[in-house]
Amino acid sequence: MRNKKRTLSLLLIMAIVMQMLAGCAAGKNETQAAGTENAEKVIVADGGKTELKWAVWSADTQPYWEPIAKEYMSRNPNVSIEIIDLGATDYSTALATQLAGNKAPFDVVAIKDSASYISLITKGVLMQLDDSKINKDSYGETLDVLTWQDQYYTLPLRSDFYVMFYNKDVFDKAGVAYPTNDMTFEEYDAMVKSLTDTTFGTETYGTHYHTWNFCIQGMAAAGEDRNTLEGDYEYMKPYYDMVLEQQREKVCMDYSTLKTSGLHYTGAFGQGNIGTMLMGTWAIGTLITRINEGQYPDLQEWAVASYPHKEGTESGSTLGNFVGMSVVKASEHVEIAEDFVRFAGGEEGAKIVASKGYMPGAMSDDTLEVVFSVPGFPADEQSKEAILNVKKIYLETPIGENCVEVDQILTTGHDYIMTGVMTSDEGISYMNEEFTKLKK
Repeated sequence: MRNKKRTLSLLLIMAIVMQMLAGCAAGKNETQAAGTENAEKVIVADGGKTELKWAVWSADTQPYWEPIAKEYMSRNPNVSIEIIDLGATDYSTALATQLAGNKAPFDVVAIKDSASYISLITKGVLMQLDDSKINKDSYGETLDVLTWQDQYYTLPLRSDFYVMFYNKDVFDKAGVAYPTNDMTFEEYDAMVKSLTDTTFGTETYGTHYHTWNFCIQGMAAAGEDRNTLEGDYEYMKPYYDMVLEQQREKVCMDYSTLKTSGLHYTGAFGQGNIGTMLMGTWAIGTLITRINEGQYPDLQEWAVASYPHKEGTESGSTLGNFVGMSVVKASEHVEIAEDFVRFAGGEEGAKIVASKGYMPGAMSDDTLEVVFSVPGFPADEQSKEAILNVKKIYLETPIGENCVEVDQILTTGHDYIMTGVMTSDEGISYMNEEFTKLKK
């Protein structure tokens, strides 16, 4: 294995993933599935020790939270960590609400999206990290783009990007060649249509889109090299028209049905009757975990390929996001909390994250070896190439001025278009008009 080359590729990926992290974003990354609606204590602190409270989401389905805490406690026997699960669906809102008071209910918080990250910084909730104690070489240039006004407030526990998941059994059954790492959107569209079988009771869907707005809008931004915070959304029309046609022809599941049912994307792909799915690399670890638990018996042979690209451009552009670790400024144990953040977001935590099949924020030859050696990880040469050869990554929701307000406009417009309340032209006009009002 060409370790140095692959390490440099991953470091470049980690840097590019965060390239626009200078403002804020209303991201919706990671799973929406599990986690409790009320705060759930996962690890109970022992008496007589310094106790850290760590806010996370989906503690029962994200397999790295607890091992990270246990490993840190084993190395620091005078520290006890209590993991508090705030649930996944409204994690950022719940976190902001609980941190709004004068007394800090947490010492350490996991950052789920860049909108809440910037919001918590500007509200004075997060503590500036001591950059002299951070091994910057582990992140390439990632930390430079994670800074806010030249200061560090988080370390990346994970750094993810979108790939094309595909079910080999569906392709074999349809007699269709597997996807390559150099497919245009037109080739992708033709391929997923050829996989589709609309026979009642034995339906096979060529592809699957989750209900997040950036699953389509981000596709357009990556394809057209655009920033969704800049307005003028006409460039999205071909991508919406492609997906709407696929929806009409039952190439993908109906958006309204997905919204109503709340079907999780890994649950959909795990049914075994979906050919492809454009989704972040975080879904690799989730699939591995659930397959090992016996949840997806109909999903046997699967792999990943590169995200599609626009005709006339090179393969390698995709979407991405991150998971951060930050210290709450009002914590009574900021020194220990910061030490834990450096552990979790550093090379030690990275190996634990990688061992669960997830892409860590800190990268080295060792962590590369770990992630590709995880049982069930798609480590065939094509899958490795798809993961290592990413050239440019666009955040799911870009960050900058009015990012939250813009995302609200785009989310509403997306819902109007995908539910048929508006045509693609009407929905795009709505988004353009609302964006113009916002900027006045």
